[in-house]
Amino acid sequence: MRLSVLPLFLALAQSALGAIQFSSPAAGQSVATLSFQVTWADNGVAPLISTLQSWTLTLYAGPDTALTSLVQLAAGTYVANPAGILVTIPPGVGANVKNV
Repeated sequence: MRLSVLPLFLALAQSALGAIQFSSPAAGQSVATLSFQVTWADNGVAPLISTLQSWTLTLYAGPDTALTSLVQLAAGTYVANPAGILVTIPPGVGANVKNV
């Protein structure tokens, strides 16, 4: 099963109030495994990552106008996870369809 991570990062970009730049997986990149590293960095625009308390990483599906939350992948603090986290998508989440 190949998963497109673009909807995940679009949802994160829309809901994130901090200036976080995701570096891996890249926007539009497909991931062939259920476990993968998600990495981010501060882009230098306020508010800085160092001023944020916590984060939640949620997988969404659907078009930008009607996103559906599928599963919360991880949650944490920027102190404990300043640059990324290993996430695992549970088997069976979402539909097994071809990305177009």
